[in-house]
Amino acid sequence: MGKFVAQPAFGQSPRFSRAILVTDGSFECRQTANRILCAKQDTMTIRALKTVSTGRNGLGSFILQCKKLDFHYCDWAGSSKGMNGFIKSQLPKFAAANPQVEFTVSPRPSKHPIIVGHYINGREKAICVRNMEPIEILKKAELLRDANGEKLKRVNKPVNSINPSVRGVWSPYHGNGMAV
Repeated sequence: MGKFVAQPAFGQSPRFSRAILVTDGSFECRQTANRILCAKQDTMTIRALKTVSTGRNGLGSFILQCKKLDFHYCDWAGSSKGMNGFIKSQLPKFAAANPQVEFTVSPRPSKHPIIVGHYINGREKAICVRNMEPIEILKKAELLRDANGEKLKRVNKPVNSINPSVRGVWSPYHGNGMAV
């Protein structure tokens, strides 16, 4: 193999330090801000290799998925006693610690207290907090704040991938049989 030579990409001035062209004679790789594109060189054409680009939260900067938390309570009902205590004592500290989340408090007469989380993907999650202590309600609010808004799904395999396996799927029925 030849040496890799780094130079600015075609049509780019040297001031673009993130876009470079690397070649060894048979492959060309161009690195942009968030991905590397490689292509195989033939005598006449350059064909791109197929790659999948996916966005990953937290790779560049983290975006909290919860955008709003609604706290609904009742002044009269006994099941809202813990929620009323939470709103008076712990909610101001929790709201000050999470300035990126919008908090709304509204009464719901003759209903059980609930916390509703609104997420950037458009979904909502609601948790009923009737007869809970203020500390337990704080834990539920943190749970909604840290959730991503997706439905819970069963994980059959530990790795989820869009690309198929290079080695293929193993099966005891493939290959040479073994004598028992």
